[in-house]
Amino acid sequence: MKLQEATELIISYFGQAETEVIKHVARQGEEYFKIRARLDDVILDVREYWIGSELCLYGYQMLIGGRPVLRYNNVPHHPEVSTFPHHKHVEGHVEELRKPSLRAFLEEVMSFLRA
Repeated sequence: MKLQEATELIISYFGQAETEVIKHVARQGEEYFKIRARLDDVILDVREYWIGSELCLYGYQMLIGGRPVLRYNNVPHHPEVSTFPHHKHVEGHVEELRKPSLRAFLEEVMSFLRA
């Protein structure tokens, strides 16, 4: 998912959120972006790094009142997780992440906010 698709997806879930592109670099088949969406005291940070059609690095984070509540990423620092390097942090606990995607993250954010 590239910048435009990611932005459109975020807006489809959080249409009333203030959304801004913090950083965007695209060159020679590579693309990196960081997007921030803010709605009241909820902040979503989304970053992806692509080489061609391969998503090489991602990090999705939800903060509520400045406190990290939910994060998905593939930083290889939890080898104990069976889905290594893919994992999520849920209120400070590290868990498996079987199907990492921005859409899955946004679905989980919505479920969390409805609870």
